[in-house]
Amino acid sequence: MKNNMWAASVFALAAFSSPGLAQDQLELTLDAYIAMIKAQGGQFDYSAKNVGSDGSVEFRDLKLAAGDGSFGVDAQWLRATPDGDSVTVTLADSVLITMTPADATESSSVTMSSQNFAFTTNALVPDPTLLEVVDVAISADELKIADLTGTNPFLKDINVAQTGLEMSFNYDGPAQTAGGSWKADTIAGLYAISMEGMESSSDSSLNDFAMNFSFDIANEESFPQFLTGEKDFSAKFETSGSQGKGSTTQEGMSFAYESTGGASSALVEIVGGMMTYSVKGVDATMLLTPQGMPMPPVNISMKEIGMDVVMPFNAVAAPAQAMVALKLGEVAVGEELWSMIDPGQTIARDPLNIDINMTSMIQVIGDLTAAMAGAVASPTEVVNINDLTINSFLISAAGASIIAGGALTFDNSGPIPMPLGILNVEINGAQGLSQKLVELGLVDAMQSGMAMGMIMSFAKPGAGADQFTSEIEFKDDGSITANGQPLPM
Repeated sequence: MKNNMWAASVFALAAFSSPGLAQDQLELTLDAYIAMIKAQGGQFDYSAKNVGSDGSVEFRDLKLAAGDGSFGVDAQWLRATPDGDSVTVTLADSVLITMTPADATESSSVTMSSQNFAFTTNALVPDPTLLEVVDVAISADELKIADLTGTNPFLKDINVAQTGLEMSFNYDGPAQTAGGSWKADTIAGLYAISMEGMESSSDSSLNDFAMNFSFDIANEESFPQFLTGEKDFSAKFETSGSQGKGSTTQEGMSFAYESTGGASSALVEIVGGMMTYSVKGVDATMLLTPQGMPMPPVNISMKEIGMDVVMPFNAVAAPAQAMVALKLGEVAVGEELWSMIDPGQTIARDPLNIDINMTSMIQVIGDLTAAMAGAVASPTEVVNINDLTINSFLISAAGASIIAGGALTFDNSGPIPMPLGILNVEINGAQGLSQKLVELGLVDAMQSGMAMGMIMSFAKPGAGADQFTSEIEFKDDGSITANGQPLPM
């Protein structure tokens, strides 16, 4: 508890104002916190304290340390300046941070260097229980953590830098909401770690990084309200590009990697009882280079990646649209790996493409939390599926493809939704690819024959070469046929 109180006190030094705090009261507020830190065994020493005419307080040659010795701060100066109802804290361009893990006999240190660093808050001090609204803002032209020295049981190297940094956080007690943002022109991070026989290092960077989040405050009892639409949550991330390289060694195996990526984004939210999950990215590459293993480098590239899931959670009077979509565009593997299984290039090097998009009108009529707890006898007591439309369905690679489309309606009168309608499936290049895989010894001839026999049993030759088509019909008596042939259930 003392350590937590000490940490809270140190944080308060960066957030020690109260609304309407008179300028000449800031020094008294700081003196009270210094006394509390020392009473808990901590260190707060300085060579001089300068109080400005604007009410600012500056400590020179500041030395802070936790009572248990777990960490310390050494700064040439720290200044707190009143600004209306807020206080802005600024630091020397270089600050030494010392860390001593529990039960460790040696310590390590890093240097935090910055340009135009500022921490501004309106946090109420000294009594945080009276605080209703907290606003925090952090900005810096550059903020860097680097120059690891000493002994650290886990971290072996670190160099993390951000430029054009802008961060904000807001807590609204009466509204029970919180939110914030994090933006940076660049985020570059280098680290090396060692633990339990594993060593890993990474050197990566992000360009034009931006993250925004907001959420309603919840506890264990009120968490289900996110599903019912009474509480909301949203988080979004985006960047214009990324680069990275690194290596990992564990149990005698080692590999290095290099990666690049174009613009990417991610969104996760539950708003009004509607869940949305979306990931987008373009122009990704990855090169894996095994070291000390009889394997060639693995070179993978991808022009596009996308995943979208939209799902209603709360019970409403009318159906809402749900969606599931997956897109992998032009996923290609380098010839180094291809040549291991097909040195004669008998298999087409066509990249993998996946484009699946399905929508459905869904109505939640019951309690989803009860269903997740296993307290519901059948799915139709909770959710009615009105229809399903396959807007696109394409899987293609190595000269073969599967294409599907169609629409279904559903009967929700039974324990499970029963489909009714027709789906059309087209298979291209399967026979030729199967033969090549058998010739290369990658697939057993009997297994290939059984697979092709199943296709020919429930599909008919199409208009093109090595093409099969099938019309799959879901009937109102519960039976399913493919080109009129009953499918085994």
